[in-house]
Amino acid sequence: MYNPKHSTPRRPGRPLSSRKALFALVSVLVLVFAAVGVTVAYLQTQTEPLENQFTPAKVSCKVEETFEDNVKSNVTIQNTGDTDAFIRVAVVANWVQTDENSSVTSVYAQQPVAGTDYTLTLADDVNEKWLKDSNGFYYYKDAVQPNEVTAVLIEECKPIEGKAPAGYTLAVEIVASAIQASPETVAEEYWHISVENGEIITVQPSREVGNE
Repeated sequence: MYNPKHSTPRRPGRPLSSRKALFALVSVLVLVFAAVGVTVAYLQTQTEPLENQFTPAKVSCKVEETFEDNVKSNVTIQNTGDTDAFIRVAVVANWVQTDENSSVTSVYAQQPVAGTDYTLTLADDVNEKWLKDSNGFYYYKDAVQPNEVTAVLIEECKPIEGKAPAGYTLAVEIVASAIQASPETVAEEYWHISVENGEIITVQPSREVGNE
């Protein structure tokens, strides 16, 4: 017969089932925090920085011409940069005075006029290769590759005798500039031109070249 006097008294506190549940919960939390710790450590892992040195593209050009016996001829422009470029040219004529070192000391107020004070003969195929805007710029239609040259723009330019003011001589300067050909939007924005498939098709304001 069961004698309650000989039974082991239960300690006061949580029921046994509650203890087991608490132990299980603590174990789960330990595992969760351990997993979070591993995840944080993984997310903070990173590779060593890799540095790449990028060299910017160079855009430049120079005028190629023959100058002999006071005659300028065979004027072309070379792309001296390292990327494809569009080329444009301005022809600037002035009456100038120079010193013994050929340095300009004075510029006459009135500019010489092509066809009246000097002759300017453009290339026979100029209309196929170049466009001219109303500001006097000649645009080479095709993008020019590095170290390549444009087609001839000016076949010959020379003064007409007896037209120069006293003490002055004719100076015709070819001023060339280049701009990167890619992306095409760069030239379109800065030069106010339209480009299609790597070729300048219109200039703003536009009119085609004609022999002067």
